[in-house]
Amino acid sequence: FTLLVPFMPGGNSELEPPLPISNRTVKRLRADDSMLFACESRSLPGSLYRHYQVDRIKPSSEGFLLLQYPSYSSPVTLSTMEACYEAIANALVDSGYAIVPDFMLAVEIQDMLNELECLRESRHMHLAGVGQGAERVSTTEVRGDFISWLDFENPSLACSGYFSRLKALKQSLNRSLMLGLFDFEGHYAAYPPGAFYKRHLDQFQNDSHRTVTCILYLNRHWKNADGGQLRMYLDDDDTYIDIEPTGGTLVVFMSSRFWHEVLPAGRDRFSLTGWFKTRSEALF
Repeated sequence: FTLLVPFMPGGNSELEPPLPISNRTVKRLRADDSMLFACESRSLPGSLYRHYQVDRIKPSSEGFLLLQYPSYSSPVTLSTMEACYEAIANALVDSGYAIVPDFMLAVEIQDMLNELECLRESRHMHLAGVGQGAERVSTTEVRGDFISWLDFENPSLACSGYFSRLKALKQSLNRSLMLGLFDFEGHYAAYPPGAFYKRHLDQFQNDSHRTVTCILYLNRHWKNADGGQLRMYLDDDDTYIDIEPTGGTLVVFMSSRFWHEVLPAGRDRFSLTGWFKTRSEALF
């Protein structure tokens, strides 16, 4: 979409974060030798604090510049999300898994990706392990991703929209399927080029609390040749599907049912992976 913004010459050359001013956001951007003030962010989806991506900047009449943004999906409404949650529940009953493209807007995915990148650059992500409790070990022979755990009840601004939808999804699944989902745990995951995660089951052998797996992919412009697919084995070991880790795609499946693996990728691969948990063994 496009946004018409007032133009002012001169100013600081640094890209500065948005500043809240009542119900508007002012963002300063460097374009050639001119300073732009991008206002009226109420027309943009999501929170006020956002790094907007601009495709092109071109002159317009009467001292304005026209910022042309990438095309995003239209903001979803409550009714469309309720239909989405119902479709996920039906898919879990029918096949045990659901694949939902464009579950989040591109700008929301970019926010989460920006946060993940900041965590990685500040070394707040650590090599993931396998196993549970005292038996947990880190070994790149099994998995090579780096993770950072997230707070579901007190999320960052970047994750707040996604976590709100997950809470609504949890309520919908409990209402439709009586799963008894109680909590959610999740983390960012970054796979460097060549990293993988060998075939595994998300539910631990002696702990059945992980019930429903949710994976949201954060990768921009992913191509099949990049690799990194999620290979999910169906009910027989010889049949599987490969799922592209395309940004915005949500994959939901029953944690105790499907063995799966992450294939090596030729570029960095990012996701937000988590699990709905029960207080006791799931009834599904």
